[in-house]
Amino acid sequence: MSPPKSYIHNKLKSGDIKAFEMLYNEHYAPLCHFAQRFVFNLDTAREIVQDVFIRIWEKRSSLPAEISLKTYLYTSVRNKCLDYLKHLNVENEFKKERIKEVLDPGNNSFNSIGHPLDGLITKELENAIKDAINNLPEKCREIFELSRFEGLKYLEIADELNISVKTVETQMSRAFKSLREKLPDYIRI
Repeated sequence: MSPPKSYIHNKLKSGDIKAFEMLYNEHYAPLCHFAQRFVFNLDTAREIVQDVFIRIWEKRSSLPAEISLKTYLYTSVRNKCLDYLKHLNVENEFKKERIKEVLDPGNNSFNSIGHPLDGLITKELENAIKDAINNLPEKCREIFELSRFEGLKYLEIADELNISVKTVETQMSRAFKSLREKLPDYIRI
């Protein structure tokens, strides 16, 4: 028979490691399952739950007495998952903006003003994009480069290469599809 919840709560607040172990053993697996429904990755879910338990242990003396530990755990895990997703969204937006800069015909340099890691991220992104572009089929790559790096309109490309505008559109569509497939870490659409 397990001890009453208030007993575990009081023991935990006083620093009883056994009470913490009981709480952990009872709730760890269900919380991981709960977190995974938000983040869709078991390893990330486990990290989040472990972080929540670490925080609970560190703040054990100030745990609110009026709330159940189970409710507190689930609320904390949910909030931590939402924070993780917000961070992931910001990171993805940053990567998308960098890709737009790289593919902008008027941008021939990679300016990284700000955080020192921006330069590393930009260089990594630049190399990944160059590799993906270089792996496009020859005609597709030529059309893509004329559009994105030389700033030509589809009609101008069609005239220069003596092909139809529809062919240019098709090749550009294939190029973008290929780039999305080859750059999944940078483009999540």
